[in-house]
Amino acid sequence: MTSILETILVLLWKDFTVEARRALELVTTLLFSLIVASFVGFSVSKFSPDRFVGLVIGGTGIVLTQAFIAIFVAIMSFVREADRGTLTGLKLAPVTPVTLYVSKLIFTLILVEVFTVIAYGALIYFGGYTLEPMRGSLAILLASGLYLSVVSAFTSALSIHLEAKLALIPILVLALSAPLMQSTVTLIVMQNVKLAGLLTISSLVFAMITTWLSEYILE
Repeated sequence: MTSILETILVLLWKDFTVEARRALELVTTLLFSLIVASFVGFSVSKFSPDRFVGLVIGGTGIVLTQAFIAIFVAIMSFVREADRGTLTGLKLAPVTPVTLYVSKLIFTLILVEVFTVIAYGALIYFGGYTLEPMRGSLAILLASGLYLSVVSAFTSALSIHLEAKLALIPILVLALSAPLMQSTVTLIVMQNVKLAGLLTISSLVFAMITTWLSEYILE
């Protein structure tokens, strides 16, 4: 178990080191998330006729922002490794497919959740009084981010066998996450934070299933 954890940490360090050298892509994604969240928050605070409509628009905007982040990270994950040819080297290394998948999943989870928190902060700040009820929705968004992270990592792993990767990744991510995105917006509007635990459990179950499948996808 210790050796597996050490391997995962080494792979995570490699991923973050490599992406840090291409910081422009991460900064661009961060700026996009901030701009979209700020624009939605500002528009809702100025033009929304009531709080309910504001919550619907604000919730939809932040969830779609999460989906964009998940799509971007999916392109950065296994797909980029395959395009650079480094995925073949990782397969030849003493690293099991499951360990490799888990490391990419954690990498994806960290990026998605960090960007989600930043975008959420911008949305709440610019949304003002209209989006004040959303202040308790961070737990729902973090649970949604966990599921989207699993979808992102799994989609990226699947896409290494596809020809039109860049075209299909957004479609796969949105198709696999659409039901959850709808549920997330509903929970935000209803302010039902208690069901965030159910979202988290569902995400963890999905993560275990995709981890088991990764042994066959990445062999």
